[in-house]
Amino acid sequence: MYKFYSTADMLQQYEESGWRRKNNGRGFSLELPPELGTGYMEIWGDPASHCCIDSNMVLNREMVERYYYTERGLKITFIEDMTGSYYQSKDTSEEALFGTFCTVCNLPRPWFHRYPAGTKQKCFSIVICESFLNNTGIIIPSDDWDRAAYIINGRNNKYPELAALCREISRTSVSDKCFPMYFHGKAVEATALIFNAVYKMGSKEMDIITPKSRLAVKRAIHILNEKFAHTPVIDELAKMVEVDPKTLQKGFQQTVGQTIHQYVRAIRMERALTYLEDKTLNTDDIARLTGYQSKVHFFRAFKEIYGCTPNTMRTGEFNLRKQ
Repeated sequence: MYKFYSTADMLQQYEESGWRRKNNGRGFSLELPPELGTGYMEIWGDPASHCCIDSNMVLNREMVERYYYTERGLKITFIEDMTGSYYQSKDTSEEALFGTFCTVCNLPRPWFHRYPAGTKQKCFSIVICESFLNNTGIIIPSDDWDRAAYIINGRNNKYPELAALCREISRTSVSDKCFPMYFHGKAVEATALIFNAVYKMGSKEMDIITPKSRLAVKRAIHILNEKFAHTPVIDELAKMVEVDPKTLQKGFQQTVGQTIHQYVRAIRMERALTYLEDKTLNTDDIARLTGYQSKVHFFRAFKEIYGCTPNTMRTGEFNLRKQ
């Protein structure tokens, strides 16, 4: 088992255990040793302050990681393809699901990631330490760190805006010399998006959720992620997870921090970003694949989340790559 106390410590331990390092203009990459698997992690920025990690790996054997970060901070990951689980205790284990996954580290406590043999890790992460925010002049009170951890951690929240931010950083065409300035601004923007979501929730405490309700919500999340393009109606979904509709809706809001409708729309919008990468798909195809009956409804939802049309986002990225 790997045991990490910071992101910088994690990367150093990887290197010391045989991962091969190669420097590049924005940072460095680490390639897996053959006995562990194939693939790489590309690291941009300063792991001791704020960095991003682009992972594309397949593991040959099981790997368990224990994180016990001693500095407060944020981790935002956009998962494209991953088999694995994360937990603080094994009875609260959650699957790694497609889309955004956020963690707020507000005090030292263990987190575990478990990846079985044969697992894929294709994801992009942004790691932001409190020291970076303080040096930028952003001071977040301890109570707000605690509130953020309470609202964000372990709730499978979906944030398409953060997915778009990860996508933008990973595909930016800015020069290596300009990248530190560019990423500095994006790290601040990511922090603002997370704490904006936290402040919108207010200081209202959540009701106690029964084990039965929590299990029903967990099962509902799995179904919605599997059937995001053809989601069952509330009554049907409640029957599938063996609770009444009112209990499911209330438990979902308390557990996830979003309504079922908001959650489904967020999943669809995250999927839309990946479908836009495929130039063989037109927007009619993408609307259908993401579960919208018409392109008009798809365009409206997309613009509400991202502030532009799918065509604008796709064309804008193409122009950036040409420059």
